[in-house]
Amino acid sequence: MSTTCALARDLNGDGIPDACAGPGDLDGDGDVDGLDLGMILAAWGTTEGDMDGDGLTDGVDMTILLSAWTGS
Repeated sequence: MSTTCALARDLNGDGIPDACAGPGDLDGDGDVDGLDLGMILAAWGTTEGDMDGDGLTDGVDMTILLSAWTGS
């Protein structure tokens, strides 16, 4: 983790410093890949994978994830 990330605050309490969490990076490992895809699928229909703030993990959140895809 970079020094910037190590010093950043986590205002939303998700365990990932806010300055370091990119869109779609649900596991906070710095990339958007199959692990994140698995997480969004597991959270489908709940609030857990909500990235657009509408309170539901759905197709809009999947679009955000796929748009940020880095693979690996």
